[in-house]
Amino acid sequence: MTEALREAQSANKDLTRSVNELTAIRVQLEGERDSLAAELADTRDALKEAQARLDAANGALSQLRSEMDARLREKDEEIDSIRYVKTFTLKPFLDFCNYHVLYVGRKEEPKIMKNPVLVARINLGSHYFQ
Repeated sequence: MTEALREAQSANKDLTRSVNELTAIRVQLEGERDSLAAELADTRDALKEAQARLDAANGALSQLRSEMDARLREKDEEIDSIRYVKTFTLKPFLDFCNYHVLYVGRKEEPKIMKNPVLVARINLGSHYFQ
């Protein structure tokens, strides 16, 4: 019986040691779990902040795009109005200046000829109208 008691006490010591080791491992794992949970919470917060910054940047980009589109439409309208003015007001004037009527005499028909001086002056300044 003494031998059985010793064996039981030895087994009890082994089991107590195993319980202590398992308890230490459990405490260590719980600490790691808490650490990972805190890191996960921090990561989620960082993700929310990054998402908010992304949304703000997308909003600013959308606003900028709409402003640039509006400015582009204004410039297109301005260019179209300049083309209209050039086409309908400047063209007849340039055509008139390119030609002059040369009267040779009272009884003869007038001769329509190009005026080389006016043509040269208009050609020099025509880059302003293109």
